Amino acid sequence: MTPRAFLSTLVKGYAVVLGTIIVAVAIAIVFLTTQQTSYRASAVVHVDVALPDSATPKALAAATTYANYRTVTDKALVPTDQILEPVITRLDLPIDARALAEHVTPISAADTNIIEIRVDWPDAQKSADIANAVAEQLVEQSSTRNAAVRVDLVQVTRARAATSPVVPNPAETIGLAILAALVVSSVWLFVRRTRLGPSSYTEA
Repeated sequence: MTPRAFLSTLVKGYAVVLGTIIVAVAIAIVFLTTQQTSYRASAVVHVDVALPDSATPKALAAATTYANYRTVTDKALVPTDQILEPVITRLDLPIDARALAEHVTPISAADTNIIEIRVDWPDAQKSADIANAVAEQLVEQSSTRNAAVRVDLVQVTRARAATSPVVPNPAETIGLAILAALVVSSVWLFVRRTRLGPSSYTEA
């Protein structure tokens, strides 16, 4: 089917397209009303491995590799009891570490020493407070210093309270519903045209 024929099919079957969109938008609105509001906040931690000034190039290269290893390791520590239980005590949260871990997502891009700590929570300010507390706890427990090598975790970005929720997202949800409706109605019209012939659209 050529683009022109495709557009012609949609125009002739506008009633089907419009009806499908109305149903899809109605379903999307009902879905939105069932969603619990959730706000997202992010804190960023930098993992830095430093060596003495006298370190050789080979040692510096090894430190870079070690920094990547520590980033992966520290990222894995974020959702553990070791990090989250002190946060729960500090903020007096009414849940345990396992439940809190479901709201906390650590992210790090490959070959970087940056850990982003995302927190999704029903309250915007509490989401930021939790993200900052998790970052601070990670820094406190993971930074190490000795004569040979120093590992510094530094919170480089503090989380701020979001001004709008990530869930529900009316614009995204309704937009996807309309797109899905267009796809479904287009397929249905195409199948109908294939089986019944072009004359069938005069009845649509």
